[in-house]
Amino acid sequence: MHYWLLLVGWASLFPFGIHTTDTRLSTTFGSSSHKVMARTTSHGDTDTDEGWPVPPAGPNRLFYIQRSSNANTIVYDAQLRKNGQFDPQEPVSVYWLRLAEQGQRQELSWIQRTLAYGIADPERKGTSGLVTSVVSYRKRKLNLLVDPSGKPMAQIQINGRLAQLHHVFVQIRDGQGPMGISKIAHVDIFGQDPQTGKPVHERFVP
Repeated sequence: MHYWLLLVGWASLFPFGIHTTDTRLSTTFGSSSHKVMARTTSHGDTDTDEGWPVPPAGPNRLFYIQRSSNANTIVYDAQLRKNGQFDPQEPVSVYWLRLAEQGQRQELSWIQRTLAYGIADPERKGTSGLVTSVVSYRKRKLNLLVDPSGKPMAQIQINGRLAQLHHVFVQIRDGQGPMGISKIAHVDIFGQDPQTGKPVHERFVP
């Protein structure tokens, strides 16, 4: 599945990998002025994302995914019923914001939605929320919740602890995979510890 997605051009994202490297964030989670997030790795070298703009906030925003290939961003927004709970049939709206172009919204293609960036059908439903995953990596579950103030959120395991997911960044190395196919160098997941409110980060190297 992994290399097939790369071949058809959708897997500049494989959202969640296997190994981790500890890092230190140089900016504060949630800062509206964030443009570039610099990190110092455990090996002492510093790297940054591509400086892509943060997508405009939305009242039902769950998280977003950006890639080093360009600024076009995959956005995940909650779809809520009138009672304030997730729609169990289609809990998340997933779409592009073409920030490398005019910032316009664009729907995912069928292949992108079903094999790469879409949300799987909820595996468990209840009054406290839903459990689902991104279709391209079902092992790392997403807990979809609505907090007491009515704000929807997505929680995920980051460094072995449940945290609120904020965004994902995928670093791609062009032409370094088999047959010159682009290869994913690493995936960074950024979130917030629900107990302390502090930013948390985990890097995966697939």
